[in-house]
Order: sequence, then structure tokens, then C-alpha cells
Amino acid sequence: VSTQSTWGIILSDPDNEDERRGVYKSKRKSAPKKEETEIEPENLPNPSPPPSAENNLSILCQEAIQLSNIIGDRNLEDVVMYFLDFEAAVNFKDSIYGAIPTELAVVKTTLRSGVQDLHHCFIHPGIIPQCIQHTAMTISLQLTRIPFRNFQLFRTDYDAIWRELLTFIPQDAILIAKGKSTEEKALKWLSLVVGTEQTFKVFDYDSLLQVFSLKTGGGFLEDTKLTELRKESKYYAHEDYRCQFHSEQEGVLHCAMCDVKSYIEALRYIVNQNFSSLLGHSTPLPEAERIDVKKYDTDSNDKGEN
Repeated sequence: VSTQSTWGIILSDPDNEDERRGVYKSKRKSAPKKEETEIEPENLPNPSPPPSAENNLSILCQEAIQLSNIIGDRNLEDVVMYFLDFEAAVNFKDSIYGAIPTELAVVKTTLRSGVQDLHHCFIHPGIIPQCIQHTAMTISLQLTRIPFRNFQLFRTDYDAIWRELLTFIPQDAILIAKGKSTEEKALKWLSLVVGTEQTFKVFDYDSLLQVFSLKTGGGFLEDTKLTELRKESKYYAHEDYRCQFHSEQEGVLHCAMCDVKSYIEALRYIVNQNFSSLLGHSTPLPEAERIDVKKYDTDSNDKGEN
């Protein structure tokens, strides 16, 4: 039995103000309508066990080699890359619910030029099942400030959102995400809602850091060094990088637009400080001002994953 045919995504009906409960049906396949039906966990595929830390590092190394081969002999500071980030209403490592997205941001960039283009929107997460509403409320209050219901900026035109992604991100793009499991799960959720195949290849931020090390002859980085470098992005989470909604909120730790911009600025600093030989005889990459992060009490890579 295919995953797509058994995975019921519970969504709000955009034409019904009371958000009556229904099961979304792909336009490609018709199915009998189910009234007042919750997702039954036993009808869904069991999640795979999480990889060990050693296996995860090995996977990143393999991915880094693949990414390095794609980049080839091109000047890395001028390679066009796309950075992707989702915020989620809920985000589970090992659950049928996975990551249910509420916000999306993706930027086109090079290390030398910075952000060249940006796409951003808020996504209606559908009706959050009662059993995980407490988790959704916690993420909203402590991390994103995005309500998981009754939010006027949410879009429900999922097919259009998917088409916009396909238009903005070329199929052969170098697509990077920090802690990419969230983005992979969110893309999977959105593709299932639309009723299509998820074909985007997402590379992990850590894999890109490994490429920097490989291309400067340093070999693979240890996990402790990756963790150190990964945390640099919190020093570039400028409030003016936020979207309009998040710029009006206090106590926000995560805005998808701010996150992707901060990742890029952190990479510029990392290259200048650790991998400057990548630049040849070029001048150092432009750097944004580093900010005081004492007000932040969590790692900027913490996306509320449970």
C-alpha cells in the first residue's frame, strides 16, 4: 500500500468559516469523503528509527562528497545556492505527524553577493489534532509566535504554493537547509497535500561546511567543530531580517525569513575566519555586524523538534 494513498491530511476547508473537519483529497485521485474522521496512526507507515550520531556524521560526509562533486571546480564564493527554512506548528522526529509547516522562506544567494531573491509565505497547517495541540501552542508561544489557527496571513492555496516553489527553485538547484530533517518533512507534508511527488534534493548546512573543509584540504570536520560553526548563525539573527509579521512581535526566536538570512551571513563570517583560502586572491566576503545574543537562551538551530 502506498504512503500517499493512506496518508490522510486533515485540513481546514477554506470555504467554510467554521473550519469543518474533512479529509483533503488529491485532485489526481478521487476518494469517498470521510466525515468527522481523525487520522488513525495504525493506518500510516511506521517511522524509521533515528540514525545514531556516528551514522549521521557518516551520512553528512557522503552528502558532502556529493555536494562537492556538484560544485566541481567552480569558484565557491560565486556558486548560486538556495537556502530554505520552514517554521512548523508541530515538529516530531519520530511521529506520523512529522513537521506541519506554518511559514516558508527560501532565498537565492551567493556568498559574495548575498541575497539576490527571496520567496516567503505563511501556510495554513490545517486542523491540528487535539492530541498535539499543546505542543503546537508551546511552539507558537515560545518560538515563532505564529498562531496555529485563526491567523489571517495563512494561505490555503496549497497547489499554488507548491507551483511557486517549483518556479522559484530550479530542479538542479543547490538547495541548503539547516537541520534539514524539518525541511524534508515539511516538503513531504506539502507534497502529500497537493497530491504530487516531492522531488527536491535538500543538502544539509553541515554538509556545506564539510565541503568548505574538503576544498581547503582540511578533511572532514569532527562533530564538535561542526557544532561550533553551526552556532555562528545566532550572532546574525538581526531583527531587521524578520518578515513584517515577526518584526511586530516580541520574544520571537524563529522567523523563517530571518533564519535563512542569518545562515548566509554566518557562512560569510565562517569562510573569512576558517576557510579564507577558498577566496584565492579575492577580498574577504562582506560581513554583517555581529549582534549581542545574551537575550537568546536556545541554540538558533532549535526548531522545536520533539
